[in-house]
Amino acid sequence: MDIVKEDIIRLLNHKNRPLTIDELFSCDYLSYAERSQIYFALESLTKQGLIRKDYQKQDMPVYYT
Repeated sequence: MDIVKEDIIRLLNHKNRPLTIDELFSCDYLSYAERSQIYFALESLTKQGLIRKDYQKQDMPVYYT
């Protein structure tokens, strides 16, 4: 597993609440990664079943462990 995926899982576990994609993009902890890397990692982790994805609103996904 690459570092971006590992850091996303750590962050979601630490926050202990669902985070929107905008919150993840603006998080200092992930500031080293490009948006495309974060998005790809989120989709990959979701497909692998390591994180969950729901929608607060129709176009606003939230991610959580």
